[in-house]
Amino acid sequence: MKVKTYPDMKDSGVPWIGEIPECWETIRLKFLLEGGLRNGLFKKKDQFGRGTKLVNVSDLYSGDFYINDDTLERVETTPKEVEMFGVHGGDLFFVRSSLKLEGIAIAACAKESEETRVFECHLVGGRPHKNRVNSRFVTYYLHSRTIRDRLISLAQTTTMTTISQDKIGGLPVLVPKLEEQHAIASYLDRKTAAIDSIIEKKQRLLTLLEEKRAALINHAVTKGLNPDVPMKDSGVPWIGEIPEHWRVMKLGYLGQLQNGLNIGGDSFGSGDPFISYGDVYNNAILPSNPVGLVRSSVNDQMKYSLRVGDVLFTRTSETIDDIGIASTCLQEISKVTFAGFLIRFRPLPGNLAPSFSSFLFRNQNIQGYFARNVNLVTRASLSQDILKTLPICLPPLNEQIQIAAHLSKMALAFEQLDRFLVRQVELLKERRQALITAAVTGKIDVRGEEA
Repeated sequence: MKVKTYPDMKDSGVPWIGEIPECWETIRLKFLLEGGLRNGLFKKKDQFGRGTKLVNVSDLYSGDFYINDDTLERVETTPKEVEMFGVHGGDLFFVRSSLKLEGIAIAACAKESEETRVFECHLVGGRPHKNRVNSRFVTYYLHSRTIRDRLISLAQTTTMTTISQDKIGGLPVLVPKLEEQHAIASYLDRKTAAIDSIIEKKQRLLTLLEEKRAALINHAVTKGLNPDVPMKDSGVPWIGEIPEHWRVMKLGYLGQLQNGLNIGGDSFGSGDPFISYGDVYNNAILPSNPVGLVRSSVNDQMKYSLRVGDVLFTRTSETIDDIGIASTCLQEISKVTFAGFLIRFRPLPGNLAPSFSSFLFRNQNIQGYFARNVNLVTRASLSQDILKTLPICLPPLNEQIQIAAHLSKMALAFEQLDRFLVRQVELLKERRQALITAAVTGKIDVRGEEA
C-alpha cells in the first residue's frame, strides 16, 4: 500500500529540517527531558567486573537502537551513585566522545528492567517526560540521516571527537502528538525489523559463500581436481590424504626466509615503493603499485627485494588469527622493500608456480597450523623456525598451474556474487535509513498503517 503524506505543512523554523506537518511542534531536546542531561559515572579499572550493571559506549551500537541488558558489564557502586546515575526504562543515552567522527552522539534508549543499572562517564544521559514524548520515537528521530548529520556537524575534534551537553540539549526535535509518536515508533519497529531480517539473511549468505569458497580452495590445493586419482596418506593429520603422485615437504626445504626492513619512522612518506603489513593482510596478491614509500638504500633494496613468486607472511599481531596471512608477488616492483613485521619466503626455482602459491598459502588449514604453533605473550609472533616446519602439498608444476587456473575462474564467480549480495545489503540499509528519516520528519504519514 502506498504511504500517505500529510495534507497541510508548515515551515519548521529550522532551515536544515524544512517543512513539517501543520500539527507538529519543534522543541529543543533539553525541554523534553526531566532534569536535563548529565554525564555518567567515572570508575577506576579495578572496580569493574562485579556489582551493578553498567551501560558503556559499546552498548549503544546495537542495530535496533535499544540497550541490551544481557551484555552489560558490571561495576562496583555506592547507593548514592545508583541514585545519581541510575538507568530507568525509556532513558536516552548519547556517546559524548569517540575516536571516529561518525561515532559521535550515537543514541540508544533503555528498556524496562527489574535490575539496577548505571551509565558510565563517556555517555550523556537524559530522561524524557513520558507525558510529552515517546522515547522510542525520539531514538528513531536521533538516528535519522538529517539529525545524524546535524549532530556530527556540532562535534569538535582534537585528539578525539567530542560533543557537549549544550549542543545535544539544543538540538531541535520534531514533536507530533504523543499518540502519533507511538504510532510512528510502532510502524518503524515493524518495518525496520522486517528489513533487518532480510539483511541478516543476505549477510548469512555472504558468510556461507566465503565458507564455501574457502572449502573449495582447501580441497583443490590438498586433493587436486581429479576425483578418481589414487590417494595416499600425507602423514599430516590436518591434511589427510593427497594424490598418490604428490609430495609433502616442509617449507624450509623449498626456499629461503627473510624478515623485513626495520627503519626509523622519519624515513617514511617519500622515496621508493614499500610493502606494508596492510598490503599483505588485505590482498592475496601483492599490489603492483603500493601506496607506501620509504627512503631505502641500494643495499636495502637488494636485501629486502621482491621477485615474482615470493610470498610474504604477516609476522606479528595482537591476535593469533592475524599472523601468517600470506600474499604472493605476481608482478615485478622496481626498487621495492617490505616491512619488518613481515617475513618473505623465496621459493627455489621449479618448486612452486606463483599462481598456485596465491591460493595455497591463503587456505584455512595453514592458518590453523600457525595458530597452534605461534608464541602468544603480549602479541602473537610467527618465527622463521615455525614457518620452516610448515608442511606443504606439492603437485607437479603443470598440475599446480591447472589448479590455479581453475581456482581463478571460481574466484571470479564468487567475487561477482559477493559484490551482488553486498550491494543488496547496502541498498536495504539505505532504504531503512530513508524510511526512518521520512517517518520522523513528517515526510510520510504512517498513522493507521498496519503491520
